[in-house]
Amino acid sequence: MLNWSVGKRNRLRRIIDDCGAILAVPMDHGYSIGKSEGLIDLNKTVQNVVEGGASCVIVQRGMVRYLDMQNNSGLMIHVSGSTSLSSKPNYKIPTGSVRDTIQLGADGISCHVNIGPDEDAIMLRDFSALSMEADQYNLPLMAMMYVRDNKGVDTLSVSALSHAVRIAEETGADIVKINATQDGIGFDEVIQGTRVPVVVAGGSKSDD
Repeated sequence: MLNWSVGKRNRLRRIIDDCGAILAVPMDHGYSIGKSEGLIDLNKTVQNVVEGGASCVIVQRGMVRYLDMQNNSGLMIHVSGSTSLSSKPNYKIPTGSVRDTIQLGADGISCHVNIGPDEDAIMLRDFSALSMEADQYNLPLMAMMYVRDNKGVDTLSVSALSHAVRIAEETGADIVKINATQDGIGFDEVIQGTRVPVVVAGGSKSDD
């Protein structure tokens, strides 16, 4: 059992459902790729995913003012970003802060770190600073960790993903989001010895 503070445990209860599972739906992709289907009417999408069982939605801080969160869903603010219009789309920069997240009444904060690009040391430095600040305010932190090169090609090996999880845990993340291994083979090895919740990015679409 992790030694989480009372404040952090209370916030995590709004992110993790009653069964102890996390189904977090990121809706921050407009920053990266612009307008896309599902993100134009954000409230309709939030309503749909919550009705479908989502325990949490994740948005950039500027979109919170448009949300109608009249439901039991948790809310996280994503504070990393890059754009497909950039020559370095895999270099994530800070787009928000712990202070922003608390002022907006969110339950947690998330950041994206790519391990592999030329700028990964800068992203790791920003992640470390964010983790220390979030811990001061008992704010749950989700680290979205991808082993990804300058061209955006992901590595799905057990060793690489295990390393990414360990980096996040040792830096202080409360939840870690990573890719699945190829066909899910060896994923139990990836999370072996990990003490924080690990969630998998993506997944197959449902029939409806």
